[in-house]
Amino acid sequence: MSQKICLMLTTKENRKFFISRKYLKQLIDFSENFGCNISIVKTDTKNIKTIQDFIKLLCNQNYTDNNSSYVIMKKNLQLKKRQNTKAKKIRDTIEKTFMQNQKTSLEEIKKLFFAENISTSSLSTHFSEVRKKLSIRGIQIEMVKKGTYMIKSSP
Repeated sequence: MSQKICLMLTTKENRKFFISRKYLKQLIDFSENFGCNISIVKTDTKNIKTIQDFIKLLCNQNYTDNNSSYVIMKKNLQLKKRQNTKAKKIRDTIEKTFMQNQKTSLEEIKKLFFAENISTSSLSTHFSEVRKKLSIRGIQIEMVKKGTYMIKSSP
């Protein structure tokens, strides 16, 4: 039987699912929410499922694909890149607000990212890092009032 490279998702219960690589983005979201591991494997093409098949099989508590043979090519993909992308998006938004020479505060930043459920301490860290980065580039940030900052205007 011919073999093909695919993704293997392993649940906390050690259930294994072989899924087409084109569904990586959806599987990353799923694995982050449900604590699953994703590996790149080579297996028989008959074992590889679509995302729709995976969803149906996941709901079937009796389903297991633990007997299928496979070769692990890369185990437990590191998903840090996605986290870095999220941090970059947050910091870019904060920096853009400063560069537009608008006043901004942690409270305003919290409102911008409310839907993403990011902790106040995490946003505070990003806020401080952007202020440091701008300071290193020679852009001075001044406190306008408690908790509110803006780029210091030239004399």
